[in-house]
Amino acid sequence: MARYSKSFVLVAVVFSLLFVSSGYINGYRLKKSIERSVNPFLTTKMVIDHAYLNAFTGNGSIEGISVLNPPGTIGKDAVYIEKIEIHGGPTSLHGERMHFSSIKIQGVEIYFLQTAQGSNVSTLFRKSYQSGDDEALKEMVIDQFELSPMKIYLGPKLMNQNPFQATLSEVVVTKDQLKDERMRTLGAYLADRLLTDVESLQAQRKLPISEDMEPKVKQALGLARQYIKKYQ
Repeated sequence: MARYSKSFVLVAVVFSLLFVSSGYINGYRLKKSIERSVNPFLTTKMVIDHAYLNAFTGNGSIEGISVLNPPGTIGKDAVYIEKIEIHGGPTSLHGERMHFSSIKIQGVEIYFLQTAQGSNVSTLFRKSYQSGDDEALKEMVIDQFELSPMKIYLGPKLMNQNPFQATLSEVVVTKDQLKDERMRTLGAYLADRLLTDVESLQAQRKLPISEDMEPKVKQALGLARQYIKKYQ
């Protein structure tokens, strides 16, 4: 009897180790897939500290996401995300599309700094790119998306003033609020909400910009609004 008990315990321990380790293996694959999907768009690169994704429950997390600054910029990161929480189900990772019940992004910080070529953020994105990676991310469907209040930092040279910090409002959106389930539609919705916050700060004159910079800021916001409309 004792022999069977020991065998049962051994099997249980092995199964538990496989269960846990599979989450880290899937997390590593997810981490690499995200980096491969995003980096072709960037002039620098995105790096992720670690990720965990349970294939049985569809739950997991991605932590320490950094988009590095271009060379010649003070500071390591242009964008930093502390954590992304993922909640899914047993079938989340199967099929042609990944389906998650909710995704929550926490601790987002964006640093707008001046470089010799212009704003660091404006030089992050490639004008053209090529991506032929077979391991890129599959299409995703998200029932509910949450973005915790985002912090933005504006460097002194960019604003011709002292460094400035603002916190944008939290965003919660369900797929029923969007016209379709495509990720680019969700991205356009989020960009629209965040741009509206920035426009509100500018209209209330809460952005510490000099008079000669104000027309340029208005023009930049207008161009951003036009760009977002293409994807709405």
